[in-house]
Amino acid sequence: MQDTPFLCPECGSTEPGSNIHVSTLFNPENAWSGVLHIIVCEKCGYNIPAHLGELWHDRTPEEARQEWLSTYRKDSLGRFK
Repeated sequence: MQDTPFLCPECGSTEPGSNIHVSTLFNPENAWSGVLHIIVCEKCGYNIPAHLGELWHDRTPEEARQEWLSTYRKDSLGRFK
């Protein structure tokens, strides 16, 4: 059971799928290298950084969507890619 509500910045779904915790070497040229918690959206299948899907640090849904589109989406693995 998840403590924080999920909102997919790609499709707007509130249904999270798998939670993935990773450990990577930080690379300042790759935004994903700083993402240590990923939530797979049950509806669209995209790998969503948890800080966006759970609206950490008082992000609004629109702020999360803009960051998703500008920074993470192009390199995200998704079911329909």
